[in-house]
Amino acid sequence: MRRLWGLSVFAILATFLANATLVQAAPQGQGVDQPVSKADVGDGENDDDEEDDLPDPPPFFGEDGGIGEKMKIVWCLDRSGSMSYNGGTFTGPDGNPMTGSRWDRCKAEASIALSQLTPEWEFGVLTYACNRDKYKPDLVPAEASEVSGAIAWLNGHFPWGGTGTGPAQAEAFHHADGGTVEGSATCWLRSEGQPNCGAQGTTGHKAIALAANGTGHVLNTVGIADTGRFAAFMRELAEATGGVYVHVQ
Repeated sequence: MRRLWGLSVFAILATFLANATLVQAAPQGQGVDQPVSKADVGDGENDDDEEDDLPDPPPFFGEDGGIGEKMKIVWCLDRSGSMSYNGGTFTGPDGNPMTGSRWDRCKAEASIALSQLTPEWEFGVLTYACNRDKYKPDLVPAEASEVSGAIAWLNGHFPWGGTGTGPAQAEAFHHADGGTVEGSATCWLRSEGQPNCGAQGTTGHKAIALAANGTGHVLNTVGIADTGRFAAFMRELAEATGGVYVHVQ
């Protein structure tokens, strides 16, 4: 009888010691049967830090290009004398095929892009030969009246004069500095790539343009029938700003 009692006491003590070991092995402040929380897993996600992407600006000559930080867009369009050359067949603002000069094609592409802007966008349009002309002194919201006004303004311009690309793009960058919000804009330069007034050679024109881009605007370039060093000039302008170069025949 004493032996049975001794065995019973031994069994009780063994059970007690086993339970005590389990309690000590559990993490502090967490019971044995508690699940591991997401904080303990550490997935690294923080939804509060995520920002919605800005809507893409409309394509120009069929290309989306690089995009700036804010909903601001500026077009700088070459209207020099050689833009009167044949531009082939292209899509008009009404969606139907049309023929015309290189300048007619440029106006059609710009009109299509302008018509796709929503009122949240701010925009500017600049045309140039050796001199420069802006639609408005400051960026304007893309309301219907401003869009139609800019298209009518473009249609009142005609090819004439030389090609002052560097100074024109410098002015376009300064134009993009404005608007109601600070930050980089999406810019488009449309030219034949052969500057011949306002600076010395493609090197001088590139230096003038890029020196004016202190805000870091993204510049996409469209070169029509540009070749050799003139195509390289347009490509280098785009690459220096994180933009895209497009060649058009």
